[in-house]
Amino acid sequence: MPNHIHIIWQIQDKHQKASFQQSFLKYTAYQIKFTIITESIRERENYKVKASDSQYQFWERNGLSIDLWSRRILL
Repeated sequence: MPNHIHIIWQIQDKHQKASFQQSFLKYTAYQIKFTIITESIRERENYKVKASDSQYQFWERNGLSIDLWSRRILL
């Protein structure tokens, strides 16, 4: 992976954490893939993986989720 990006998000209403996170990662990965495949051959190579279930990887597998309940944890 070329860069690491940290995302802070908050669940609203009655959404479940696991389903929200899965939907978010799937949707954003699709959007990133569409953009780099149609616009940038060089950038595409940065995300190629040799995996049986995918050609590209945009998010860490089993990414870490932390509840940010204080400023200290956030920092």
